[in-house]
Amino acid sequence: MTKISQGSSDDTRRLILIRHAHRDNSIREIDNGLSDTGKAQAITLAKHFSELASSKSVIFETSPKLRCQETLAPLANSLKASVSINSLLDEQLSQESRLVFESRVRDYMVSWSKSHSALTIACSHGDWIPAALKEVTGLNLELGKSGWIILSYSESKWTIEETVLNAR
Repeated sequence: MTKISQGSSDDTRRLILIRHAHRDNSIREIDNGLSDTGKAQAITLAKHFSELASSKSVIFETSPKLRCQETLAPLANSLKASVSINSLLDEQLSQESRLVFESRVRDYMVSWSKSHSALTIACSHGDWIPAALKEVTGLNLELGKSGWIILSYSESKWTIEETVLNAR
């Protein structure tokens, strides 16, 4: 596990972005689920975030892709919470230009910043999360499978609280 801390801010609003866990590559479908390794990573994520998520009202959002839904399922199920599918969190589509993709990422981040969610845990993809981080922090940062970043948002400013590049 590689951690990078950039500082902390008040705990009023947080957005946790998680890259989906390891996908099942035995069948080359676009929307396949998690491998056995990925399922173990999802359980590890659930254990890591269960205390934080149970202490607040949390919103779970995920890309429409099955591997993202399965990544959040153990945590959401342990809290008896539902997971909302948000198409803005989907990876770049084959027919989608980079500009349209980045605009979709920006739309999500702006929409979230205007919401009243104290804590949102969102699962997305290896192209989406770096685009979101670039949009709100200016940083180029890629996460490994089941890596995460905790962002806080206060007074129109984004702050990175914690980054785990590669979770095991």
